[in-house]
This record gives sequence, C-alpha cells and structure tokens, in this order.
Amino acid sequence: MGAFVLLEFLLQLGALVMHLRHDQEHDSRRVQAAARVALCVGDSFTFGLHATSTAFSYPAQAQARVVASGRSPIEFVNAGVPGQSSRDVLLRLDNDLLQRQPHVVYVLVGTNDHTFRPALAREEDLAELRTAGFTWRLRTWRLVQLLNSSAPTVEAKQAQPFLGIWHADQIEFEFAADGSMRLGDQRWQWSLASDGKISVRLPDGRHLPIEWRVLGARLQVACALWDPPLLFEPGPMPGPVNAVLREHLRQIVARVRAAGARCVLLTYPGGAFARPGLNDCLRVAAHENGAGLLDVEARFHELARAGDVARYFVADGHCSDLGNEEIARLCADDAQR
Repeated sequence: MGAFVLLEFLLQLGALVMHLRHDQEHDSRRVQAAARVALCVGDSFTFGLHATSTAFSYPAQAQARVVASGRSPIEFVNAGVPGQSSRDVLLRLDNDLLQRQPHVVYVLVGTNDHTFRPALAREEDLAELRTAGFTWRLRTWRLVQLLNSSAPTVEAKQAQPFLGIWHADQIEFEFAADGSMRLGDQRWQWSLASDGKISVRLPDGRHLPIEWRVLGARLQVACALWDPPLLFEPGPMPGPVNAVLREHLRQIVARVRAAGARCVLLTYPGGAFARPGLNDCLRVAAHENGAGLLDVEARFHELARAGDVARYFVADGHCSDLGNEEIARLCADDAQR
C-alpha cells in the first residue's frame, strides 16, 4: 500500500511540475504584445514526450520556423499534456482559450480515447472546470492502462500477425497473446498447430481448426463457424469510442469558433500508436464540422516512400525530434497563410 501511495504521489508531483513548467514557459517566451497566438492542444504527441528537450516539441519547432522566416510574429503555445483524451482536452479548453486568446487552435487527440475510453463530457462537467488551475485525479491507474497498451504487444503482433482485435459486419473477436480467444462475451483458448492453423479449444473439449491468411491490413478466416471464409477488418467494431471522440471534437471546434479562432485538426503520424480507423475518424470530424485539417499521416507516408521512416520515431512510437520537425513544418506553414 505504501508503494502505491508513493507512486501516486510521484505521478501527481510530475504532472504538477509539467503544468507549472508550461505556464512558466508561456510567460518567459512571449514573443511580443502584437503577436498572434497559435494554441496547440492534445496529448503526448503535442507535449513532445521523448523529444530530446522541450525545444524539439512540434509547437516549439514551429515557433522557431516562424521566427526564422521573419514574417508576421506568431506565438506557438504548447498546451499538450501526456495521457489526455478528447474529454480532457475539452474540459481544459475554455480556460486555455480564455488565457491564451488564440487566432488558431491545433488539435491532435484521440489515441488515448482507445485506451481510457472516456465518458461523454456533460455540460455540468464543463461548468465545474472553467476555473484555471491544476487538475487533481488518480494517475496510477492511467499509468497501468498505458503500460498494458504499449510496445510488447507490437512485437507479439509482428511475430503472429493474427493477434489483436478484428471485426466484420456484426462480428468482433480477439486473439490475445496469452492464448485466449474472445468472441463477443465468450472466451476460449487457442494454440498454433504444426500445420500453421489455429486450434481453438471449445468449452466441450472439442478443437476447432481455423485457417487464416493476412491480406494487406485484413485477416481472412475460414472455419466451421464462418463458411465461406470471412474477411475481417483490424480493430474493434466502430462504436462508442469513435462516437464519443467525434462528439468531443464537434464541441471543441464549436468552442474554438465561439472564441473567434480557427480550429485545425491533425491526424497522427502512424507508427506503434496507430489505432485502426482513428485517423479516418479525425478526417471525418474535420469535414463534418468545417474545421481545417493537417494530414500528418499523409506526410509521413510520403517520408516512408522516400526512405527510412523509422528515424522519425523513437522506440516506443512517439515522434523523434525529426518527426516533430515535420509536424512543425505543416503547422508553421498553415499558421502563416
């Protein structure tokens, strides 16, 4: 129990230090009174987690590009917080808009929604948090969730590409690395047979052979349950996660507009943090709400065709300094239009 309390204290302290550091950097780096403000909100990709220093986050590098261009002054403000979901961004947004009074807001959020599955923010939730300040919340559980969704599963997926969650029409199932198979609310056990087929052990003791084949990003499965074979899409069935995300994004865009600013949504660059369908959800949200869109994923696809894209990421899937530089280039060019 003591170790848990100590860990929670250290996480709270670290979060408070990051909160205060952002405020101090905002005060110390104000460009000039006449500068327009570009507010960058989101999660660890905005914060610049694992960049070699705060100067290599994408908002800081966008600021450097604007200064070097000698054009009209723009102050890029980094309001990213690691671990934020779309709900967190929405709850903080009114205070950010009031304090910074931006002319444009860049929004990069959504990947943590698939980990934390936040509830839809209500108006009373927003009203309670309209005063500025640090948000106290239990952080140890969020750390456990993040660790459970990180790198080792990526390595397992590469070794056995059928691992993960798949869906087709009204069917969703999952092959987990621990040897369990979930079909709806039923759980069975699977093993890999010598002929390469998957052998699923049913509750009555019988074994169900499953033939599988990867076709691009899809998984073709043939067995007694699904005959003829079915083609499954990666990821869970579209449902509450993306629905909640799109509603939060709608509210974010509306609030930014009400504050007299332009709202621009960003897609994720891909890599280990790619969530199936997430970037498409962000593109649809931008179109539905008339927001701007910077397609970061498309830019990284261009980089992949030109050479080794791995150098634009660090080991855990966040952007390296080079990766942040590419996002900064898109944002700086957009802000100066």
